[in-house]
Amino acid sequence: MTRNKPITLANGDILLPLYDEREWACLFAYSSDGEKSWGFSAPIRSQPGNIQPAAVQLPDGSLLALMRTGGKGGYIWRSHSFDAGRTWTPPRPTELPNPNSGIDLIRLPAPDQAQVANGHLALAFNNTPRGRPPLNVALSLDEGQTWPHIRAPETGPGEFSYPALLQTQDGLIHVTYTYRRETIAHTLFDEEWLQEGR
Repeated sequence: MTRNKPITLANGDILLPLYDEREWACLFAYSSDGEKSWGFSAPIRSQPGNIQPAAVQLPDGSLLALMRTGGKGGYIWRSHSFDAGRTWTPPRPTELPNPNSGIDLIRLPAPDQAQVANGHLALAFNNTPRGRPPLNVALSLDEGQTWPHIRAPETGPGEFSYPALLQTQDGLIHVTYTYRRETIAHTLFDEEWLQEGR
């Protein structure tokens, strides 16, 4: 199945995150010929499982994927690819909690340069090992090694889940998400607002 959006790599390949909820494993489809044909990576497996990967390309050309955990909750998983998504390193847990809920990950362009990445990453997730409030957005300044800046667009009772992130050319970061399983909410902010979070 699909959940998170595809990305276009620096070499022109298209990479589509996929997952198998029967086996609780992630994989990626890739196309090098404008979507005329597709190949598939080997599954990325962990215990108690992972699904719904989100990926970004790093400045050195490698790929970082973050994944939702399985079971009753735990931590966001991470894996790397050094061959344009064909193979992936064995996943390992990050320090970021995950209550078995969806995440999204994007690279932020530099201000006023929509095609130039500044190295900062934004991650939407539920920053808790249990339950789905609050909904948080974290900022990494070092290619996803650490996430020192975390803000919470939603902190009230109820479920806030399945976030989707994007950044528009004016620099604003948009996040949509399920609001208490009643509707879809949309909020926006800039990177400066994220950097104010500790």
